[in-house]
Amino acid sequence: MAKDGNNFISRYSLIVVVIALCGIGIISRAIYTMYVKDDYWLEVAEHFRSDSLTVEPFRGNILSDDGELLASSLPEYTLYIDFKAGGFQDTTFQKYVDTMATDLHRIFPDKSKRHFKELLKNGYRNRNKRRNLRLYPERVSYAKYQELMSCPYFSLGPNRSGFYGAKIDNRQRPFGSIALRTIGDVSKDSKVGAKYGVELAFDSVLRGKSGWMHREKVRNTFVEFIDVPPVNGLDVVTTINVEMQDIVETTLRKKLVEIGAESGVAILMEAATGDIKAAANLGRWRDSVYYELGSYGYSDLMEPGSTFKTASIMVALDDGVIKTSDVVDTGEGLMMMYKRWMRDHNWRRGGYGPIDLWHIMMYSSNIGVSRLIDMHYHDNPQKFIDGLRRVGILQDWDFVLKEYNAPYVKLPGTAAWDETTLPWLSIGYNSQLPVLNTVAFYNAIASGGKLLRPRLVKALEDNGEVVKEFPVEVVREQICSPATLDTMRMILEKVVSEGLGKKAGNPMFHVSGKTGTAMVAENGRYGNKHFVSFAGYFPSEQPLYTCVVAITKRGPASGGQMSGDVFGRIAEQVYAKHRRADIESVVDSDAVHVPCVMDGNLTMVAQVLGNLGLGGMMDVQPSDANQTVWGTADVSGSRLDCEIVNLKHGYVPDVTGMGAMDAVYLMEKAGMKVELTGVGKVRSQSVRPGSVVKRGATVHLSLK
Repeated sequence: MAKDGNNFISRYSLIVVVIALCGIGIISRAIYTMYVKDDYWLEVAEHFRSDSLTVEPFRGNILSDDGELLASSLPEYTLYIDFKAGGFQDTTFQKYVDTMATDLHRIFPDKSKRHFKELLKNGYRNRNKRRNLRLYPERVSYAKYQELMSCPYFSLGPNRSGFYGAKIDNRQRPFGSIALRTIGDVSKDSKVGAKYGVELAFDSVLRGKSGWMHREKVRNTFVEFIDVPPVNGLDVVTTINVEMQDIVETTLRKKLVEIGAESGVAILMEAATGDIKAAANLGRWRDSVYYELGSYGYSDLMEPGSTFKTASIMVALDDGVIKTSDVVDTGEGLMMMYKRWMRDHNWRRGGYGPIDLWHIMMYSSNIGVSRLIDMHYHDNPQKFIDGLRRVGILQDWDFVLKEYNAPYVKLPGTAAWDETTLPWLSIGYNSQLPVLNTVAFYNAIASGGKLLRPRLVKALEDNGEVVKEFPVEVVREQICSPATLDTMRMILEKVVSEGLGKKAGNPMFHVSGKTGTAMVAENGRYGNKHFVSFAGYFPSEQPLYTCVVAITKRGPASGGQMSGDVFGRIAEQVYAKHRRADIESVVDSDAVHVPCVMDGNLTMVAQVLGNLGLGGMMDVQPSDANQTVWGTADVSGSRLDCEIVNLKHGYVPDVTGMGAMDAVYLMEKAGMKVELTGVGKVRSQSVRPGSVVKRGATVHLSLK
C-alpha cells in the first residue's frame, strides 16, 4: 500500500515539474518577444499598417429653419510623438527639447514647462518599449492643434518630428440641451452610433460613406495614398426655430417648477405648413431641475382627456346627428351610465343642469358629451370610430422620428369593448395618443380643414446646395364639411373667451382651443396622478400657430389653469415676433426731417440727398457733379446751410467737423501722414490749419 502511495506521489511531482517548466518557457518566450525581438515585431506591425485603412468622413450638420447650427461635428485631437517615425532624428530631438517644453507650456498653461520636459525625456528614454508618447491627457481643439503645429519643432512635419494628432470628430450642440430629444444625440462609442431624434432618423445620411487609403514606404518614410475618398455626410435642415424653441422650453420649465410636475410637453406647429417650430419634452431629474429626459411628445401614449371632445363633437356634427341648439340635462354633475358613475368637474358644486352644445364644450361637460355620443352611436359604434379616423385624430403618422408610437383605440367587437367603452371614449379615455397626434388634429382646424403631415425636416443639403426637399404634404384636403369646421372654430373661440380656457387668452388677439384633464391609470387603477393639457391655435381669425401643452402631475390639477397658462404665455411671446409697427404710425407728418450731415465732400452729400429725394434741402449745389467740392454743412430750420471751402495747395486743410474718411483723404492728399483716435467727427487736429505743409509729417486727428 505504501509502495503504491509513493508511486502516486512521484507521478504527481513529475506532472507539477513539467507544468512549471512549460510555464517558465512561455514566460521566457514572451519576455524574449517583447524586448529582444521588439524591433522585428514593430517592423511587422508597420508592414500591416501599409494595408488598406479606413478614412472616416465628416458627419453632416443639423440645422435650424434659418440655418443656425443645432448639432455639428468639430474635430478634436489627441496629441502624440512617435519616436520611431521614419525620418526621426535623435539630434533634432535633443536640439528642440527645451523649445518643445516651452511651447507646450505656453499653449497648455495648466502643466508646467518642467512637467513637459520630464515627460518628453522619459518618453524618449523608453522609446523602445513604447514608441508613441501622449503629450497631453485631454483632447484639444482644432485651434490649439493648429497653434501647436506652427511651433518650431512641431512644424517640421510628422516624418521628421514624429508629432501627430489623432483626429476624433466630437459632436457638439451650440445651443446646449435645447430640443435635445428632437435633435438627438450620438454616442461617443462609434459602434453604438446615433441614439435618438433626428440624429438616429437620418443617421445613414448624416454619417456619409467611408473611404479607403493605403500606406507605402517611400525612402524609409510611410506615405499615405487615398484610393477611395470619403463622402462626407449631408446636412439636415429642420423646421425647428431656435428662438421659438427657447420660448417654449423656458415657459414650460417655469410652470413645471412652479407646480412640481413630473413632466411636461409643448409642441408648437406652424398652421400653414405643419412645420414643428418647437418641441419641448421635459422630465424631472431631481427637485426643481428639468431636462429633456425622454421623447414624451412622440413616444408616450396617454389618454388625452377633454381635448379629445373636440373630435367627438366634430364627428357628430359632421354626421348630422347633433346641432348646436341641442340641450342635454347634465343634472347635478353626477350621472350613472351603465352602472358606472360619470362626473363633471363641478359635481361637488351641483353641476350645470340643462345646457346646450355651446356650453357643454365651454364648460367641458363629460356628461353632456358622453350622452350625445352614446345616444347617437350606441347601436353603431364603428361609425363613430370611422368618424374619428376621418377627422384625423387617430392618424398613424409614421413620423420621421423612430421614437414615435401610433395611437391606440379600443375597437368594437373585441374583448376590450363593453357598453361603457363608447361614452368614456368620447371624453378622452379608452384611447391612447401621443401629443403629436393632438397637435396635428388641432392644426387641421387652424389650417381651414387641411390635415397636414407634421414636418420636422425640410431638406437635405450638401455644402449649402439642396440635394433633397421634403415638401409640405396635405394628407386630407378636408377633415369635415366647411359648415362643421366653422361651427367648431366658433366653439373653440368661446371656450377661451367665455369658458374654462380663459387663462390661455390674450387681450391683444383672439385665441381658440380646448382644455383637457384626465386621470392617469397606474397598475390598472386611477389615483391622484393627472394628465392636464390645452390644445389650440392663435390668432383665431387667421391662425399662424397651433400649440399643445400637456403636463403630468400628482395631486390637484387643471388643464385650463396650468397648461392653459403656459399656452397663453407662449402664444403672447411668439405672436409678438410677428408684430412689426408701421413706420408711418410713428412719424410726425407735420415735422420736417433734415438729416445730419458732416462737413467734407459736398458733391457726395448732394448725390445721396438727391437719391433720397431730399436734394432741394441744400442751399448750395455743386455746379459739376464730376468735380469734388469741399465745404461745411449746418442744419438751419428745414434746410442745410452749405459753404464751399477752397483748398490751397501746399497748406494744411481744416478738417474739423469732417468724418474720418474725408479728413484722412484730404490730409494724405496734402502729403501728410495721419493718426486717428476716437470715432465720429474730427474734433481737433494737431497741425494748425493754413500752415505750410511739411511733407511726410504726421498729423494727429482726434474724433468724437
